[in-house]
Amino acid sequence: MKRSLICCAAVCLSVAAVLAPAQARAAAAAAELRNWAPYQELAELPGKFNAIPPAQRENLVFRMKVEPVDADVKLDQVQLYIVRRDERIAIPIDADGTLHLPDSAQLHKDNPPIYISLPKGKRLALLVDVAIRLPEGNAFSYADLMKSMKQASDGVRSRAGIWGFMMPKAGGLSFKFPDAKPAQIELKRKSGEVSYLQANRKGRVILPVDAKLERDNPVVAFAVRPLEVVPSYDVEMRLFVDSEG
Repeated sequence: MKRSLICCAAVCLSVAAVLAPAQARAAAAAAELRNWAPYQELAELPGKFNAIPPAQRENLVFRMKVEPVDADVKLDQVQLYIVRRDERIAIPIDADGTLHLPDSAQLHKDNPPIYISLPKGKRLALLVDVAIRLPEGNAFSYADLMKSMKQASDGVRSRAGIWGFMMPKAGGLSFKFPDAKPAQIELKRKSGEVSYLQANRKGRVILPVDAKLERDNPVVAFAVRPLEVVPSYDVEMRLFVDSEG
C-alpha cells in the first residue's frame, strides 16, 4: 500500500461538466474493468483496527472511503467488484465515498482480486479515518472529548505499523452538524464565562488541542448533536494500492 500526504489547503479543482446519474452509470458500465488490488490489501486496514483491544475502541468507528484523484472522474462513476471464480460481488460505495468491504473467512482465504470500472491511468485514493461515537447528551467536558480524540488517533497509530507511522498527529476534533442548523459549539467555563467556536469554510467546527482549554476544562455544549465527530488533521493522508503507486 503506497502512502501520500496531501495538504488540506490544496485547491480543489472544479469541473464544469457534470454527468447526470444515468449518464454516469452508463459511462461506468462502458469503462474498462481492470484488476485493481487483491482483496487482502484493503481488508488489512480494518483488520489492523480490529486488532486493538475492544476496550480501547468501544466508542470508535473505523471508516474507509474512496475518492477519485482525477478531476474529470466523479464518484458515481466508480464501481468496485470482488471477482471470484464465476462470481462477481459488488462492493457498496455510499454517496460520501464510504466503502463497505464484504468480510468473510472465505474471502480472506481466497484473497480474490478487486476489479475497478475506471480505465488505466485514472486513480482512486483510499482515505481512512476513525469516527467517535459520542454518548447520549449534548454537553461533555473538554477533557473527556480530548481523551476520545487521543483514543481515536494514537490507538490506531500504535497498531498500524508503517501506516501508523505516516499518520499525522491530531490537532483537535472536527464536528459536522446538520446543514439546516447553526454550526457552532459553546464553551462554558467554571467562572461563568461563555465563548463560542464557529464553523470554518468547510462547515466544520474545530475544537482544538489547547493548553488553556486543558487547564480550564470547560463544558463543551451544542444545541444540536453533530452528525459526525472525527480527529482533525492539518494534512490529509491518502493511501494508494500498489498497482497505482
